[in-house]
Amino acid sequence: MLSARYGLRQGLGAFYLTKEIRRALGNRIGMEAQARDRAYNARALVPDYQRFFDWYACESVGARAELEIVRDLAFGAGPDERLDLFPVAGGPLAVFFHGGWWKQFGKDDFSYVARGLVPHGVAVAVVNYGLAPEVPLRAIVAQARRALGWLRANGATYRYDVERIVAYGHSAGAHLAAMGAVAGPLHALYSLSGVFDLEPLRETYINEWLQLDAAEARALSPLALRPARPLPVDAIYGAGDPPGFADQSRTFVEGWRRLGCEGAVEVAPQDNHFSICARLIDPADVMNQRIAALAFG
Repeated sequence: MLSARYGLRQGLGAFYLTKEIRRALGNRIGMEAQARDRAYNARALVPDYQRFFDWYACESVGARAELEIVRDLAFGAGPDERLDLFPVAGGPLAVFFHGGWWKQFGKDDFSYVARGLVPHGVAVAVVNYGLAPEVPLRAIVAQARRALGWLRANGATYRYDVERIVAYGHSAGAHLAAMGAVAGPLHALYSLSGVFDLEPLRETYINEWLQLDAAEARALSPLALRPARPLPVDAIYGAGDPPGFADQSRTFVEGWRRLGCEGAVEVAPQDNHFSICARLIDPADVMNQRIAALAFG
């Protein structure tokens, strides 16, 4: 009988699955869930990831000691709505949003990125924001947009060019930078190992703290939205990144190209998800050279 062949038994007028088949289906579902998690789990590929976090923090202390800085500028009423500005009079402005899956780190962990752009004559703002799960993602996006709005409104005070504001970010920070480009005009956008479509994240471990449903995932996905105006969009990811970041970087740039943006995608052959962000300290690095070119372009 077909029922015997496929592990089905009949009872009370209906077929039901045998214990063996239920176990096999459960294993398959579990394996699929693990594969979805692996696509975005950068730490699993870099066992010593903590050394990068320690390096970020240490180099950031040095950057704040060495560079001119205006600390803790309030761009909103919330206690987390602060940014640090590394000014360059008369130059363009690059606004950095940190990663950490919207639930880790703060601006003080990433002051070091200013070292990479200030020597090019580009002012740098490093933005702080509230963290999930205490702060929902829609509120974090609103904070990022307020930061950019505040920076547009205060260029005369701090003497940077508000017509040349570049937003850039790493990982989840690239998502926030892109959402900023949706809300208001920017001069350019630059992503390091970013995520732009939140729907695939709903079935991963990341949704444990994001708690996104389908409607909110779409509303907060830059891939599903239009930029306020067409702009250059560059993305780079590491060859050692999990595949989700590579797929999303390519898909996002292709999607916004269809909306009138110019864009390019590059692969960093020697980098993983964390080393690529560390390169932002070096003024001679090709990423900083590209961001500066976008800012002055």
